[in-house]
Formats: sequence, C-alpha cells, structure tokens
Amino acid sequence: MRIREVCKACGLTKKAIEYYAAQGLVRPAVSENGYRDFSAEDVGRLERIALLRRLDLPVARIRAVLDGDGAAALCAAAAERRREIAAEGERLALLQALSQGGDWASIAAQADALERKQTIQRRLLRAFPGGYGQCLCLHFGRFLDEPVVGPEQQAAFAAVVDFLDRADFSLPPDLQALLDEAAGCWDAAFEQRAFANLNEMVADADAYLERHAESIAAYLQLRQSEAFRASPAWRLQEALARLQRETGYDTVFLPALEQLSPSYRRYREGLSRADAAFRARFGDPEREKTDRK
Repeated sequence: MRIREVCKACGLTKKAIEYYAAQGLVRPAVSENGYRDFSAEDVGRLERIALLRRLDLPVARIRAVLDGDGAAALCAAAAERRREIAAEGERLALLQALSQGGDWASIAAQADALERKQTIQRRLLRAFPGGYGQCLCLHFGRFLDEPVVGPEQQAAFAAVVDFLDRADFSLPPDLQALLDEAAGCWDAAFEQRAFANLNEMVADADAYLERHAESIAAYLQLRQSEAFRASPAWRLQEALARLQRETGYDTVFLPALEQLSPSYRRYREGLSRADAAFRARFGDPEREKTDRK
C-alpha cells in the first residue's frame, strides 16, 4: 500500500507517517523505484499509533507500548494522564474561588493560562510530530493560542494542515546548511527581540521607521551592493522567496492562517500598514531589484 492510501486508511498526514517511519515505529519495505510499500502490519501499527496520539501519548511512550511491555507502558501513561487530569481540578478551583467572591481579574488571568493548553498549536503539533511541527509553532506559536471554533475556522484548519502536509520546502544542501546555522543562533532571547521589533513596527510604523531610518537605509544600500548579491545570504533569501511563490505559501497558507487565527489576521493587517509606510518612505525594494536585472 502506498503512503497516500495509508493516509486515508489511518487518518494521518503524510509527514506524520514519514516521521513515524523515521523514528522506527513502522518499517515499510522500499521498492526499487524508491517508493515505500506499507504492509497490513504497518497499517495496523499506524492505526494504533494514530489512536495513541489522539490520546496524547508522546512518541517515546508509544514506542514503549508497541515494542516493549505494552501493559506496563499503558499503565504508566494512565498514571501520567491522571496527573494531567489533576490540572483540570485547577479550573474547578478557579470556579469555586470565583463563586466565593474571588478577584475577577486575577482569576481571569489564571483561567487564560489554563485555556491556552487546548489550542490550535496543540492540534498542529499532534498532526506534525517532531521538528517540523515544532519549527512551525516556534514561528507562529504566539498566534496559535486560540481554539478552533465554528465551521469557517474548522475549514481553515483543514486547509492549513493540507498545505503543510503537501508543501516541499527543500533547499540545496549548502543553503540548508546555512539556514541551519542561522537557526542555531535563534535562541529565546533573540526570538523575543525579533518579535518585540515587529510588534513595535506594527503598532506605529511611522515612528519606528523614523527611529531606525539610518540603519534601514544602510541595510537597503548593502542589499544593492554586488558583494551582497554574490553572497550565500542573498542566494538563501532568493531561494526562500522562490519557495514561498512556488509552494503557495503566500496565496494559500497565509490566507488560511488568517482565517484560522484572528490574532494573526490582526497582525497581518498591521504588517500591511507598516509595509505601505515603508514603501512610501524608502521605495519598493522589489522594483529596485527588477531595475538592476
């Protein structure tokens, strides 16, 4: 059975199945033309994996269930789940505190923290286990702390999952190595600074551009230099832009994400205003790039 048939049979995404195969949870035969051929036993294991993932078991626990002492592993998982259920008691405690005259603002803040545990992000991590889903949530996680409600959001969530499962973001090995090196510098502090700058720009683009006009002008001048255009960084930027165009990232994924996440839609609206302010002050970088060709 080919992977697309297995997707339908098990209700898993292609990337999820590929991840489970890479983790050794299933070992399909590989034909001479390089295609994976899943046996009935493989499909049965994937169906069990899908069930255990729906029950929120992590991959390590699933491995223990399938390949070790299954009964003991399930007992351990049940014990862990009981601890998680205990966290649900926190919601009851908040409700009781509210009924007894507790401070609404304080309780609301605590309730918000609990509610964020059942979010778009959690569902995406379940659909795309491993580094792929983690990278996605690292980039968009601050917009995914929202539930999926209503038919329009459900359809948008399905569109996001379908795009992410079909999209091929492969880069040439040298550019992938460069991207991996850059990603290695992306720690929590860097992430916070980057998001803070973006939020500042979205909040008041004109003021942001005024404060940083000198550094922005210097960067734009650097981008137009022959040295930069001959650099791996330029090739990487061009390759990533090409992938966005060819995969439908801008035309399919981002509109679906806007429909799915109201906070991301508001953020994109702010980015559009900031982009208009940028172009009004510094011109159109894409036009300048075309003029140089």
